[in-house]
Order: sequence, then C-alpha cells, then structure tokens
Amino acid sequence: MPFRIKVSLAIILTFVVLALVGPLVVPVSPLQGTRNEAQLALPDSSFTEVDGLAVHHIDMDMSAAGSPVLARPLLLLHGYLFNTQSWRNVQPSLAQTGPVISFDRTGFGLSERPPSGSWTGTAGPYSPEGHARQTVALLDELGIDQAVLVGHNSGAATALEVALEAPERVAGLVLVSPAVYNVGGPPGWLRPLLGTPHLSRLGPLLMRQLAGDTGAGFVAANWADPSLIDDAALQAFAQNFQANDWDKALWEISKASHEVDFLDVLGTISVPTLVVNGAADTVVPPDVAQELASDLGNATFALLDGCGHVPHEECAPQFSELLLTWLLDEKLLLP
Repeated sequence: MPFRIKVSLAIILTFVVLALVGPLVVPVSPLQGTRNEAQLALPDSSFTEVDGLAVHHIDMDMSAAGSPVLARPLLLLHGYLFNTQSWRNVQPSLAQTGPVISFDRTGFGLSERPPSGSWTGTAGPYSPEGHARQTVALLDELGIDQAVLVGHNSGAATALEVALEAPERVAGLVLVSPAVYNVGGPPGWLRPLLGTPHLSRLGPLLMRQLAGDTGAGFVAANWADPSLIDDAALQAFAQNFQANDWDKALWEISKASHEVDFLDVLGTISVPTLVVNGAADTVVPPDVAQELASDLGNATFALLDGCGHVPHEECAPQFSELLLTWLLDEKLLLP
C-alpha cells in the first residue's frame, strides 16, 4: 500500500477515534453556584409531592366579598424556558377574583428534577405526556375537581393534551401564544443517538449555553420591545438555571420533545377556549395562532397590539382585562 494512502487512512482513523472517544474524555466541570430547589424557594412558594416528585407552585386567592368570583380555579402553565415567575405580572390581579395557581413543570423553575433513568416507561416526567399527567395529578393533590387551564407556549400544548385525556377536569382553556403546530424536537432518525454515552455527556453542555448570551437573546426575542425588559423579567428567566442539575434536566426535555399527535382531533374539544396572541409575536405568528383557534371546536381569537410572544409579561394590564372579560362572558367568572 502506498505510503500516502497509509498516512491518509491513519489520519481518517485518528479522526474517527477522536469523534468516538473524544466526547467521553472531555472534562465536564460541575455547575457552579447551584442549590437545591427548596433552598431557592420564594416567599409565596409551596411544594407538593406529585407522582413522587416535589412540584413547586404558587397559590393566590385575594378575592373579597362583593367582588366577581371565579366559578373554577385558574391553573397557569408556563412555556418552554419559563416558570411560575412568568405569571408574576398577572397572577395577583387575576387572584382578586378567586384561586389562581401557577406551577413549574418538571425541568423548569423550582420543581424537582429527577435523574435520568430513575423512572420506568417511555413517557417520563420530562416528556409532553409526563407534563400532562403531572398537571392532572397536581389537581388531584390540591383537591381541585375542575379548572380553567391557562397555557403559554408549550404549556398550551400541555393544556390541550389534558383537555383531550381528562376532559372532565377542564372547564375552559386559555391558550397564550400557543406552540402547538411545528413544536419541534429531534427527528425520528436522530432519537436513537440521543441516549448514547456521547450525547448524554455533551447534551447538558449544550444546554448550558442557554444561561449565557444565547439565553439573553432568547428573552429579547420574546418581547416586541426589548427595551421594556426589566430586572424582574431577567431574574424570572434566570431562575431556571439556579437549581442543581438544571442542565441535565433541560437535556432530558430536549430528548423527550416531539410533535403533538392530536392535531386531527382538535375539533372535538368543546370547552370554551380563548386563543390570545401578541400582534408582534415572531415566535408563534398571529396567523398560526388564529389557525389553531379555527381548528378548535369552541374558540375565540384575540390579538393584543404592541405585544410580543409574552403578552402576559409585556402587556399585563391588557392581558388581565381581556382574560377577565372572556371569563365573565363565558360565565366562568360570576358577577
């Protein structure tokens, strides 16, 4: 064999070995400055064991005699890379009419993050199905027979999943900037590779980029006017990166993410539904949200001018007024 070919083969073999072995020997430094979720608790935090996991939630009820009263509690479901603090600007005002609960879906905020391999079955706690199951289980633990589910971004997909799987638990739906079509997630051909030792090691490292400049860009992309982003918004986003093993948990969510499989039965959802979108939303464009409203069986579409992908943060007064008016119209808020 000619010497040049031998050298070329040696070089190729070296690259193959590096590609296979390199990820396994690259040093992975531990996360710095993280703490247990309970140690990060906020003054109004509560933790409830749901399916063996400590789920973080914030409960508010500031209703007073003579004021309108919610016919059913509101349960707020945040979106991807958000948490209970995403509702900080609207939960107190909504709670003037009755009980309003926000909670952290597994992998976000201050809910417990179980390690990979600690559960059985394919629909683990980080999967879309797991989030829907957790939502119903939390209602059980809180003694709530039926609620109005308010879901933002991927939280809207979770709310729809619950409405289909446990319709008797849902009195109404509010879908905010709903990420239902083209949810994303790894393609089918790539899924077998996600559990390899290589990606199990490198995946969390990729997730760590979200806590840096990439994460700052994510926040800005959600607002119509990034100059309005205040410290509270940044602190709310940063909460996802303060708990132990948050990088591993986000990797588990990325692995479990997939397109929804209920698009063909959306029309069977008959509960009153409000679909809300910001007119300047570039993440879920208004025409996509309006399409969802038309595909649902009993939905109203509302557009908020001057708002981006997080109208409940950026345009909180308009959002609260819209939601309360709709609840009143649908007799889910009693005068």
